Amino acid sequence: MSYTNINLVRNHFALDMLESAVAGQIELKVSGTDWINLPGRSIKSGSLFVGAIRKNEPSSEKIILGSSPVSLSVKNIAADSVTVASDKSLGTIYTETIDYTLNPDSGEITRISDGSISPDSEVTVWYFYYEPYTVGEDYSSDYQWGRIKRLTGGNIADGQMILVKYKLSSANYEDGLLESVVAEANAIVQSKIDPEGRFGADPVLQAAASYLAVSLACRSTAVICVGTGMNQKQVSSDWLRFADSYRNDYEALLKSFRPNVTNLKPPVRT
Repeated sequence: MSYTNINLVRNHFALDMLESAVAGQIELKVSGTDWINLPGRSIKSGSLFVGAIRKNEPSSEKIILGSSPVSLSVKNIAADSVTVASDKSLGTIYTETIDYTLNPDSGEITRISDGSISPDSEVTVWYFYYEPYTVGEDYSSDYQWGRIKRLTGGNIADGQMILVKYKLSSANYEDGLLESVVAEANAIVQSKIDPEGRFGADPVLQAAASYLAVSLACRSTAVICVGTGMNQKQVSSDWLRFADSYRNDYEALLKSFRPNVTNLKPPVRT
């Protein structure tokens, strides 16, 4: 019995909401040339980055920090490797999130106005960064199935640690997820409330099934967020809160379909 459908459930999500929630970052040790499955599935076109730190010594450069973000000469910075100091002699070492912020993906550094770095000060930055590998030469990618593999003769050595960053495609990911949760929600509602199929067109039961499906979708997205890494613990917690909220709404709507046992009267002898 069908009480809800993909279109009804999709109405509860903003456009690209699921896609923006599932960006992945994972470090892998590559062995052999077998396919490596990435957490999630169906990579968004153009979002895949595969690289590694290939220098033994950190890079350094001087920048002037004013009121606007300043870009380093490279992107994909190894976040934990960054040191920002007043000069090459490390006269004063500044603290991230107190004196400055770092966007490792874009390589942008921003001065925090109430930190220790004076406006328009020159600072020296040391860092390691991930140099990109070339698809088709160093590795192959399968966007549909969300996987990569090392190519023999490329620059990725057997047993090397690499960094993989990507986003999941909302089109394929969303449709597959929603088909699954809609089927599960319909089955649960029929089993619990309507085993004889008497309430199929009831609008309240339709809304309840939709809320349950949304709750299941939010919970699945939270699990995927944890699996893809990229500091998504808070994002995962937010999705779980959405899941709980919709689950509570689902339970509230089902109350009208369940008999209230407190209204039962004892039998009367006749």
